[in-house]
Amino acid sequence: MIKDCYRRFGIEAAAPLLDALVDAFFHTAHTPIAIHSAGCPCVSDEEEFLLRAMAAAQLRDAGVAQRQFERWLPAQAAEWVLDPICEVGRLFRAAGLAFGPRNPVRAATAQADEHTWAVVSRALH
Repeated sequence: MIKDCYRRFGIEAAAPLLDALVDAFFHTAHTPIAIHSAGCPCVSDEEEFLLRAMAAAQLRDAGVAQRQFERWLPAQAAEWVLDPICEVGRLFRAAGLAFGPRNPVRAATAQADEHTWAVVSRALH
């Protein structure tokens, strides 16, 4: 499903690179990260830091990206994920997609509309 979506935008090569990031988190993360499902309008603090790391990697600001990833990963793993994540950023940029700050007005509106989103967990919904 993700590959189909990425293929539609011409960024299917990003799928294995993101898989490498997930694998690094799975095997080396020293701190849990709260990730919401794709359809949830909520954004956790960890997701905001992850987006900052991705945006920095897209801009090739390796120092900022690595510091963001070190919130969860040992320094060596945070350094290791930089190359794949910078490539994800390049692929997204080439497709006209940019990581950046989320629109705070839209986020607040989405979070205020609680009746449409059943929260089944504080960590993941």
